[in-house]
Amino acid sequence: PKEFVDQVAGDGDAGFFRRAAWVDRAADPPEEGQWWRRMEAYAWGGLTSRRASRAVWLLFLPFSLVNLAHWMLPPVSRPRPAIVV
Repeated sequence: PKEFVDQVAGDGDAGFFRRAAWVDRAADPPEEGQWWRRMEAYAWGGLTSRRASRAVWLLFLPFSLVNLAHWMLPPVSRPRPAIVV
């Protein structure tokens, strides 16, 4: 139910949700200094449940990942001279 969650980022198409503050207060709070985790959910249904033209971005995803792969390489310590073959 919507009254149990708060949207913390995103818009109507996609977003991040957390439990409402009153739900966290109603649950057993952790003891002082004890570790606890916060549950988040990502809803992306609005990206695929509308017009087919809105899902075209999925076709470009592989190309985007290939372009990003270059930036995952470690930096070059010293440039090598170009070799003409």
